[in-house]
Amino acid sequence: GLGEVKMLPATLWSNRGRLCFATIACIGEKELIRRLQATIGQWGDPSVLPGSDDAMGFPLRLGQPRHAMIVNVDMLVFSSDVPPGMTAFQAGRKAVVMACSDLFVKGVRPSHVCCSLALPSTMSEEDFDGLGQGLVAACREMGVKYLGGDLNSCREDTIVDVVVLGESSTHPVAIPRGGARSGDAVLTTGSYGGHRVGLSQLLTGNTSSMEGENRFSYLCLFPSVDKEVGPGLLE
Repeated sequence: GLGEVKMLPATLWSNRGRLCFATIACIGEKELIRRLQATIGQWGDPSVLPGSDDAMGFPLRLGQPRHAMIVNVDMLVFSSDVPPGMTAFQAGRKAVVMACSDLFVKGVRPSHVCCSLALPSTMSEEDFDGLGQGLVAACREMGVKYLGGDLNSCREDTIVDVVVLGESSTHPVAIPRGGARSGDAVLTTGSYGGHRVGLSQLLTGNTSSMEGENRFSYLCLFPSVDKEVGPGLLE
C-alpha cells in the first residue's frame, strides 16, 4: 500500500559502480572543493598565491604583493590521522609540524602559530598534558611562536586545528604549486615511501625488530620537514 512507500533523496548517482545518495562521502574531496569555489567565487589573492594552492597569502600593504603574509590552515583528526601506537604528545607535535611544512615548501619561514582544540570529555589528563607538550615541543622545533587559540568540547573525536603564519618579502613571495616550465628543476627532500611503509606497519601491527624497518615506523610517528631547502631557494 501507499503506507509502505519511502521517499528517496532527489540526487542518486553511480560512484565507482555503486549507487550513492547525496552525501559528501560519495561526492569526494575534489568535488567538495569545486563546489565551495563555485559558491564563494574567487578566493585567495592571485597576486600572492591562488586560493587552490597549499597555502594562502595576502599583501601586508595594499598594492604591494611583494610584501605578504603567507598562511596555512591544517586540521588533524584523531580518528583518521592518528595511527595506532601514536601518543598524544606525538599527535600534538605532528599537527604543528605538518602545518608548518606547507609554508616551508612554499619557501616561507613560519613565525607564528594559533591552535584550536576540540576534545572529548573522556580524554585523560595525561593525554591532555601530552597533547599540549607536543604542541609546545613542535613550536620550539619549528622556530615559531605560539599566539593562542580556542578550546572546545567534542562528543567523541579529538581535533587539532592549526593556523600557521609567515611573512615574506622575497620575489616571488612564495613558490606556487603550478607554473612549472620545461627546464625547471624539481627538488624533493626526505625518503620516498618511508612514511607510507611506517603507517602500514602501525595499522597492521606488522612491525619488526630490524632497525631498517623500525625506522619507517619512526618516520610516521615523528614526521620531519626540511626547514632550509624551500626558504633557501627564495632568500
